[in-house]
Amino acid sequence: AAQQALERFYVVEPQYLELRCRIEIAVGDFDQVFEVRRRVLERIEKFLDPIRGNFDGKGWQIGRIPNEIQISNAMKGIEGILYIKEVQMSAFVQSRQGWVEVDKEAADERRFAVALSGAHQIFITVEN
Repeated sequence: AAQQALERFYVVEPQYLELRCRIEIAVGDFDQVFEVRRRVLERIEKFLDPIRGNFDGKGWQIGRIPNEIQISNAMKGIEGILYIKEVQMSAFVQSRQGWVEVDKEAADERRFAVALSGAHQIFITVEN
């Protein structure tokens, strides 16, 4: 009976989680605002890419959901950022009613979840 159980093969559709970040950063010069925003968006979208993202460029395993600390670390070294004030991330799943926010801590329990990059909000203040 154990042998038969091992031979069963299940195909499970992944659950797509759209991650949306709200990021507050400070720059030292107004002239840097637009360039820094572009770099941050580019970096986040690249980092969250399920196939070619993550720190190693090898993507994210099914069931591994990036967190705020990893997002912050991914932004380190972006030219023009004085400091990162805050990173918040929300997770959404597709339902019949459209995208619905879910508890991302519970989302960590989702064994078949695949993270996707959603729309991000970037707030930049200029500090001298």
